Amino acid sequence: MTRVGYAATTVEMIRDGAGISRRTFYDHFADRDTVVLAYFDASTVQLLAAIDAAVAGETIAPPGQIDAGVVAALELVAEHPDAAGAWLTPAGRSHEQLADHRLEALAALERRLAAGLRAEGRRVPSAVGLELRVGAVCEVVRRRLLAREAPVVDLAQVLTSVLRQPVD
Repeated sequence: MTRVGYAATTVEMIRDGAGISRRTFYDHFADRDTVVLAYFDASTVQLLAAIDAAVAGETIAPPGQIDAGVVAALELVAEHPDAAGAWLTPAGRSHEQLADHRLEALAALERRLAAGLRAEGRRVPSAVGLELRVGAVCEVVRRRLLAREAPVVDLAQVLTSVLRQPVD
């Protein structure tokens, strides 16, 4: 899905990637949309749990919470690039429900960023400011995955500086 986009992804491509038969696929899922939504939701839970676990570390002082969350997310992306690619690939209008779930997931990341900024004693940007920061970071990671460029974990320092940009 990362390479061809949501609309061009077929059940056969998903089955081949998972190494399962047609019957096994349809025993568990009604159609492509059902499996993609389930995969997206499971990936979202895993991503948010990794960020929350990193931030909740007893040894992390507030100024390090954003860094810890970004590093945890990037490590997860590096370990599971296909899942991350699916999570980062916009569905557009081709699947309204997936687009809605993606917006909810991005909002969850924005809330975590706002909490991290508050913990650091920084002003929290407007909703649009949070959306811009989180969206920009997601887009940079998505492009790096698509281009198979430098390991995404190496982006942590620049991404955290983007997330901490002062409010205008």
